[in-house]
Amino acid sequence: MEMLIAKKKKINWLYLIFILIISLVGILYFDMIFSLPLFGDAAAHGAKTKNILNKGF
Repeated sequence: MEMLIAKKKKINWLYLIFILIISLVGILYFDMIFSLPLFGDAAAHGAKTKNILNKGF
């Protein structure tokens, strides 16, 4: 009986660690995707920068 309880605790720890790792990877991936500029945003910023450089403020 004690062996079964010890085995359950080990499985619970492994499950918890697995969930934490998956969550961390998910959060970092989500942050990376939403911090990258999209093509439209980059084009808009590029156009504004070009206008500022050519015409001044």
